[in-house]
Amino acid sequence: MSDESVAVVIVTYNRRDMLRESLKAYAAQSRPVDEIIVVDNASSDDTGAMLAAEFPDVTWLRLEENTGPAGGYAAGLSAALERGHGWMWLFNDDDRPLPTALEELLEEAARLPGRTGILGTWLVDDRGERSVLGLGWRHRHVPAPPPPDGGSYPVDVLIFAGALVSAALVAEVGVPKAEYFAMCEELEFCLRARRAGWGIRILPRHLTVTLHEGAAQDPLWRLYYQTRNQLLMSVGHRSPAEVFFWAVRQGKFTVATLLWQDRKARRLRMRARGAWDGARGVTGRTVDPRG
Repeated sequence: MSDESVAVVIVTYNRRDMLRESLKAYAAQSRPVDEIIVVDNASSDDTGAMLAAEFPDVTWLRLEENTGPAGGYAAGLSAALERGHGWMWLFNDDDRPLPTALEELLEEAARLPGRTGILGTWLVDDRGERSVLGLGWRHRHVPAPPPPDGGSYPVDVLIFAGALVSAALVAEVGVPKAEYFAMCEELEFCLRARRAGWGIRILPRHLTVTLHEGAAQDPLWRLYYQTRNQLLMSVGHRSPAEVFFWAVRQGKFTVATLLWQDRKARRLRMRARGAWDGARGVTGRTVDPRG
């Protein structure tokens, strides 16, 4: 493979029909992808049979258990690196790139300095809202800033959906932390890249649509992993300041829960358990997303 070779890495779990439609979008790119790697987090809905029958050229990487988005991306990036690709283009199974997305990303990447490791775009959901990932105390998506003149611009972090990741970056800093299971794997990976001197940039164009079927409200299990993994990340960076600001955020979350949110007791239990496990260094899949 060459430095210009691009592998799509798409992580899926029990969403066979949604995956099918997304795969059609990758096949329709104006600049063809060189390989599509589907990381199957031990789906039980015949995802493998569908791929074999309808997309025989797709590389199916089935994991033995559900390792979450973090484990899926870690496995997919490792596989793409081993197969010699120069770029990895990352997606969830509900992301749909527009037909010219890869062509535009590669054109921009060719103009950037050699230490640019991640290039993303504005995300547009099925409600027409665009966002980038913010670094406020909520660690939530925030409205994207107005586009600057010219091409891409630097950011601190971005989410993996639609992002182009350099194989050279992965070879140097490693893959996302599989032990996180879910939540914060993107934030930690971006911060690790920046600490190693790699640039992260956003191309201010609408090139990927993310669907939100059945996602009107975040499930409460996410609170556990968000709380735990943010603490694990802060402790791992050996930064007392990060741990302090993590504690401040938890206090704000607690106040917000008590004043405004529903299911107060369960929300607080999830955060308390996440804090306890994070303090003890517990990792992996410890809370089942299925309840």
